[in-house]
Amino acid sequence: MSKLIHNCKIWTDSGYKEWLLFDENEIKEVGIGDHPASDEKIDLDGNFVFPGLIDSHIHVYGLGRELSRLRLNKPRSISELQNKLHEYSKKNQDLKWIIGNNWDQDYMEDNRYPSKEDLDLIVDDRPVLLFRACNHIGVVNSKALEILNIYSKTENPLGGIIEKDEHEVPTGILKETALSLVTDHIKITDYKTRKKIITLGLQKCVEVGLTMVQTNDPNCWEIYKELEKNDELPIRVALTIFENDLEREIRPTPSSRINFLSCDRVKLFADGSLGAQTAALRQPYSDTKAMGVSIHKQDDLDAKVLRIKQAGFRLEVHAIGDLAAEMVLKSFEKANISKDERPILTHCQILAQDLINKMSQLGVIANIQPQFVTTDSQWVEKRLGEGNERLKYAYAWKTLLNNQIPIAGGSDSPIELPNPLHGIYAAIFRKNPQNEIWRPEEKLSFNESLDMYTKGGAFATMMENQLGQLKENYFADFIVVDKDIGEKPEGIMDTKIIQVWVNGKKKF
Repeated sequence: MSKLIHNCKIWTDSGYKEWLLFDENEIKEVGIGDHPASDEKIDLDGNFVFPGLIDSHIHVYGLGRELSRLRLNKPRSISELQNKLHEYSKKNQDLKWIIGNNWDQDYMEDNRYPSKEDLDLIVDDRPVLLFRACNHIGVVNSKALEILNIYSKTENPLGGIIEKDEHEVPTGILKETALSLVTDHIKITDYKTRKKIITLGLQKCVEVGLTMVQTNDPNCWEIYKELEKNDELPIRVALTIFENDLEREIRPTPSSRINFLSCDRVKLFADGSLGAQTAALRQPYSDTKAMGVSIHKQDDLDAKVLRIKQAGFRLEVHAIGDLAAEMVLKSFEKANISKDERPILTHCQILAQDLINKMSQLGVIANIQPQFVTTDSQWVEKRLGEGNERLKYAYAWKTLLNNQIPIAGGSDSPIELPNPLHGIYAAIFRKNPQNEIWRPEEKLSFNESLDMYTKGGAFATMMENQLGQLKENYFADFIVVDKDIGEKPEGIMDTKIIQVWVNGKKKF
């Protein structure tokens, strides 16, 4: 059955068009003027049509889970954090663990990490865990430390830090792999609950205009397969599994693809986060003189990369600091990963020219999160040193493009909101919380920013001949919005999603 959308402005590489004809799930023709016959005509009331938007780095399970947790929303002080914790704990007396997200010491007037004592003043009878905005640091109360058997003599796990004061007493701060000490106590194992969480996350994604997600969700393949089988996936899902998923009895085979669902890559972590000062740097942080945390030694990282390649999967590796990027690129090179395999370096926040040159040589895709500029720009110079040469390669999206590095855009939600329009706006304007432009030389055009979330996302999942553009023989994935964001991108943040179409069907 053919359908025709008309009375609208349709964004294409060759300019705006007036109508689009699709049959079932495939675009047949896009044009101007008189339109061809169709079985059904859809009048879009003068609104604007853009290609379906793709989030190339998101955690759908984490997003759905966070929607049901305490949302701290970056409190401005320790006392505000305590007030929110107090209200939540009163309303949720049945919870065995109180878990919250999204504090950031750089946004708080106290300018310090919260401590176990801060939490104990509010809740001392139940364990509490509050994640920093990056999810690479958490703070727990004394009850949690007791349950976790963390004391003065407890040693740091490999790749993690249990912070202690000058008397070797744990402060309540856990960094990187030290957070895994909590995992067994808070993880949700009930299948139905986990399926509900994923469904909640997917629904949020379609509401903000996403037609595809490339999601990092461990141990979720079986759930996604069931959702696909029951026609319950509202959007396309390219699942990235974790290394330990390779040991599971139920896991995808390399290059699995079942209608809306696919999986062809495995995720590794090379370091932590810049805000938590656990991103691995070549030179010390300017404000602490720490070097960050390398999750693996070089030999171990080499072995993991090679193992994943030999298992037939593509690589996606989290690397925020320049040292982490250097280590990952060495591992890619040692494993003889080819350009055709399109390895992915996720985040790429601190680079250097030699690293960019190596990325170009190896055909590495830069998977970037433009919203991080908005969040991080108010403190990144404090971390790296004002005027430091490495700032030149911090969040350097334009530099990557100028060096012919393919880029794909993502939100890293729930770290940031999953709204792709917010990411496009951040890439174009690079404004900090004070509405000032940070490093304007790295601003992208609207076309470049849109491409990140369309063509770039399609390239990252090897579907560039089917997705990312509104043209003949491509899938009918598109969104309808109420503003001409192509002509007036300054209005992006006030733009309303009117409709979302995936595979020729209206999903929102």
